[in-house]
Amino acid sequence: MIQSNLQGVNFVVANTDAEALEKSLCDKKIQLGINLTKGLDAGALPDVGKGAAEESMMR
Repeated sequence: MIQSNLQGVNFVVANTDAEALEKSLCDKKIQLGINLTKGLDAGALPDVGKGAAEESMMR
């Protein structure tokens, strides 16, 4: 979608996975759960994803 050059759209990517964020074409990046996941993915575990989001809300 980013490559389609949509006008009037601001893209933001949020992820626990630091490597995935680095590879993203998006300029605005939010790394979730830095302490919880240590930059790794949430392992498709909803509770880990939730914890990462909650940790990031506290910052």
